[in-house]
Amino acid sequence: MADQQVEAKTAMEETFGMQTWVDGETWNGRLAMIGFVVAIAIEVAAGQSLLPKIW
Repeated sequence: MADQQVEAKTAMEETFGMQTWVDGETWNGRLAMIGFVVAIAIEVAAGQSLLPKIW
């Protein structure tokens, strides 16, 4: 009995019981940050703002 270790769970795992949901949110955030950096790089390279073209 003393050799068994209890694996600690994060608050998200205790609440929802899914680690994959947390991993998906992490990747979603990373890809969103990459998208913003790419949009800024396009604006700098083109010398024009993309916002008026979107809205």
